Amino acid sequence: MRWREDMISRLKDEIEYLQATIRIMHADTATIGNASPSGRLTSLNDDAIAHYERTIEALQKIVTSLEAKDY
Repeated sequence: MRWREDMISRLKDEIEYLQATIRIMHADTATIGNASPSGRLTSLNDDAIAHYERTIEALQKIVTSLEAKDY
């Protein structure tokens, strides 16, 4: 496998991982958050999901460029 195909494969794996993580957070199976001094957990899932969606978008653009050999 050449470097381009290897990079595309790795980026696609990362995209799949982030998409799976988003599905888990939407299902409330996992929560990312902060614990307050009172012990309450403040969910940061919405912020994390938004960040992961932006990351996926950026990675998909890179994959598209690599597949088109436009870099």
